[in-house]
Amino acid sequence: MEGKKFKKVVLKVLKVFGVLFAAMAGVTALLMRRGTKFIKKHGSNMNTMVCATGSGNSSEIAKDIEVGFFSCLVGCHNIYWAEAPTKQFDLDVCSILSVMSITVPANMRVVCDIKAVGGMVTNRALDPEDENAPVLNITGKAICGMITIRSEEA
Repeated sequence: MEGKKFKKVVLKVLKVFGVLFAAMAGVTALLMRRGTKFIKKHGSNMNTMVCATGSGNSSEIAKDIEVGFFSCLVGCHNIYWAEAPTKQFDLDVCSILSVMSITVPANMRVVCDIKAVGGMVTNRALDPEDENAPVLNITGKAICGMITIRSEEA
């Protein structure tokens, strides 16, 4: 009798994990669709898109990239620039049940329009003294997640 109960419990646990896996796969597909639409809308050939699931992910953005979409589902993701860009950059981010950190080069001005739904957005980026500094336009969502924007230490 105990063997049948054990099998039932194992099957229930496997069903729950199956449902969670299917839900994560569906959300990841929706995020990729959102990123594709964002990049197509900007019409730039110089773009990047990253949809990360899990923890400990980092993305380095090249100097010549103009448009980027980054999303993180259940984990943490760090975004930073290899070299300070000299032109405007449009960035769309989505943090779902995760922590996202964006380190902005010291020479960039940040315009942030991120909506928080049960999450938190902290913009600690400092405005550069140069009035002609390139602009980083950040849009996106923090759904039960946290997004922190900070300036690179000079």
